[in-house]
Amino acid sequence: MEGVVRVEGARLPYRSEGSGPPMLVLGSPTFYARALPAALREDLELIFVELRHFVPIEDGFDSSKIDFDLYAEDIEALRQAAGIERPIVLGTSMHGTIAREYGARYPQHVRGIVDLNSWPTSAPKTPTQDEFWAADASPERRAQHEVNLATRPNPDPVTTGAEWVLSYVARGAWYWYDASFDCTPLWAGVEPNLPVFRQLGGVEFTAADLPTFLGLGRYDYVIPYTWWQSYLPRYRQLTYKLYEQSGHLPFVEQPEEFAADIAAWA
Repeated sequence: MEGVVRVEGARLPYRSEGSGPPMLVLGSPTFYARALPAALREDLELIFVELRHFVPIEDGFDSSKIDFDLYAEDIEALRQAAGIERPIVLGTSMHGTIAREYGARYPQHVRGIVDLNSWPTSAPKTPTQDEFWAADASPERRAQHEVNLATRPNPDPVTTGAEWVLSYVARGAWYWYDASFDCTPLWAGVEPNLPVFRQLGGVEFTAADLPTFLGLGRYDYVIPYTWWQSYLPRYRQLTYKLYEQSGHLPFVEQPEEFAADIAAWA
């Protein structure tokens, strides 16, 4: 199954792989089709949906309209176009926040949420990223971080999607359990539309009353797992797992364990 959905100001492609209960995967289909473990396709139909910060925005579109309401409408349009009834919705990082926001607005159309290493809120948090890094990162990780910065392109300031990807790769010690991991191949051919992504603005914590699998990486220094501790009690239907050998993307660093966890939860 594949297609393109016309929404206000953009065209959003989608495609599916695998068989089983449907799961919408939010973000770049190119990136997530590479990154998610193949074993997931044995238990679930993965519908990869492109969001508007990975596609060109049409001339004349008023970018001030971009907010979580608009993103939820986009995802609902994709769900309807693909003819999917009550999918699980998976999102990582900001896409996890988007998944939560969609579930809160359309709970009747969502079976459950898989939320991975997302921002719980943009409000000030303790410890900060820098404080968590200073207190937690080992000397070996700090040394590898300096090597990465010295040997990988690291633009400053970051003004384009391509520069954002380079910065992401250069700061790998903050994103990966394996501090030397070079994730460049995952990003090949993917360039975020950075102004659109940044237009989403502030995040307030939202948790729909839906079954939720929250997965966090122990060695994620971008979204410290400690940020989530005060929010866990707010869920009524939560399955929580801390991946002890992962950073920002547990399904890349612990793929077999992650696939088994999601298949069992689903």
